[in-house]
Formats: sequence, C-alpha cells, structure tokens
Amino acid sequence: MTASTSFSFLFGEAGRIYWSNRKLWVLGVLSALFGYSGVNVNINYEVRQPLNIEPRQMSQPMIALLLGERWQDWMILLAGLGLVALAWVIASFVLGAWVQGSLIRMVQGILQGEQIELRSAFRDAWRRITALVGVGLIGFLPALIVLGLTIATVAPILSTLLFRPLNEIGQMPEQALLSAFAPLFCLVPLLLCIGLPLMIVVGILHVGAQRACIIESLGAWASYRRAARLMRANLGHTVLATILLFFIGLVFGFITSAPAALLWIPIARAILQEAWTPSLIVNGVLLGIYLLFVNVGLGGWIAGFASTLWTRLYLNFLARDRAGSLLAPTPNIGAAA
Repeated sequence: MTASTSFSFLFGEAGRIYWSNRKLWVLGVLSALFGYSGVNVNINYEVRQPLNIEPRQMSQPMIALLLGERWQDWMILLAGLGLVALAWVIASFVLGAWVQGSLIRMVQGILQGEQIELRSAFRDAWRRITALVGVGLIGFLPALIVLGLTIATVAPILSTLLFRPLNEIGQMPEQALLSAFAPLFCLVPLLLCIGLPLMIVVGILHVGAQRACIIESLGAWASYRRAARLMRANLGHTVLATILLFFIGLVFGFITSAPAALLWIPIARAILQEAWTPSLIVNGVLLGIYLLFVNVGLGGWIAGFASTLWTRLYLNFLARDRAGSLLAPTPNIGAAA
C-alpha cells in the first residue's frame, strides 16, 4: 500500500480537513442534537433506602407503592410523555439523517475542490432524504428486533410484579416465579451472542451505506450492498477506523463522566432525602449545562470528525475499486473466435 492510501495518512488528512473547516464543526454539533453524539457521559450513583410497607398496602400493587395511590393518573401522564418522545424520535431520525447527509456532502465537496456552502450541502442531501431515511431504517432493524424481543419478554414479568397485589405475589409458588423469568434467562445469551454482533456489523455497514447513498446516489438496499463490498475489500481500514473511533469516544466519555458524577452525587442524595438547598439547585443547573456542553458540544465535535474520517476512507475505497476495475483484464474476443 502506498503512503497516500495508508490509514495514518488518511486519518491525518481527515483531521486537517476537519480542523480547517469550521462549517463541519457546525454540522457535527447539529448531528449531536439528533442522536449522533460521539461522547457518552455515564454517571451511576445509587442511594438506597428500605421500602417500608404497611399492612394495608399489601392489597395494593407494587406500582401504587412507587407512584402513589393515584398511580393511574401517572400512567396517563407517562403515556402522553411517551407519545411526545416517540414524535421526537421520529423527527430526530429524519433530521439526523439529513444533517449526516449534509456533512458527508460537505466533506466530499471539500475533498474534490468544490466551493460548497452549507446551504448547498443541505439542499443536495435533502434531494436524497428518502433514500437516506431508508438507509437509516434498514440500519435500525436489528435494534428494533432486539427491542421487540425484549419488550415481549419483559412485559409479562413487569405485569406480574407491578400490577398484581403484593399479597398475591407473596403467595405465588416459587416455580411459578421462576417460570415467569425463564424467557429472560434465555433471551440474554441470545442477544449477547447474536443480537449484539449483528447490531455492530449492521452499524458499521450503515456508516458506509450513508456515503454510498450520497456520493454514488444509490438507493437504500443498493447502498448497503455497495458498502458491504467496499468495506470487505478494505477490511483493515474499516476495522482500524471502527476500533479507533470507539476508543476515542470511550476515553472522552470516561474523562468527562468524572465531573458529572461529582455534581450528581449530592443531587441524588437531596432527591432521596427531600432536602434541597440553594447550592444543590445551582449544582443541578451546572450539571445540565455541563451535560449539554459535553454531549452536544464536545460529542458533536467528535461525531463530526468521525463522519469526516469515514467519508475520506469511503472515497479512498471507491477510488481503489475503480482503479481495480480499470486494471482488470478483459476477455480476448478475437482469440476466442
């Protein structure tokens, strides 16, 4: 492999392009708003308190102890919030695909020496929005299947634990409780052995399919077939980019989680003890600002670089494929005759 197509060269070139074009930063931040953040801040701090159950509450379901006696009203509110969340997921899915397409188009234009503006990139990506959404839906299929299996498995367990009176749950035979959890015990290894690897592979192909859709103007399924062929032919670069970007996000996520945890711990204690003070309210405001900065600002910046790197790699894959096609031997028709 020549130096001009080595992974280190392509990585460095993607970095130089991204650093010198602030418009790509803007698109990266916009993509983070719709779920494409390159950093995941994870804080997990629990303060446990024993649940005191009075004798009269034994005839009530567990959900009444968690949400109060008017838990039906809370369920209506949660259902309404669920519909709002679903609407946001659909909108962010479409808008995220549009922004990602614009980012790919912008990087392509820069690499090919075009004088491309944000407006032109958005316009070109919008012309491919139907195919881009199709690419996203295909990429989401494994996660949707996993989600459906999980809901189908967990729903009967939650129904048993949350909506049955506590005294009935206490009188259930041990074998009946084990039978209720048996599907979950079978589902977990199935998801780990099949579901997770499938989601990883399709996720990587989804990255290539987005670029095939924008750069080569292919349809949804054709984009995946094209991405699979190019990425298989350039497996080394594909694996290197996947691992490197994963560790970049992991390291930044670990570093940025520490300050978030320091702000969250006193807030978690105040929620449990219902002892709010002005300093804790300030903590909560600072935590919200910090998470917004990390997930949207820093996460968007990293996501924008990742998209730039993948686009640079895809264009290299495409150039090598076309060069190989030109060098392929043609059949000697005259000799065959």
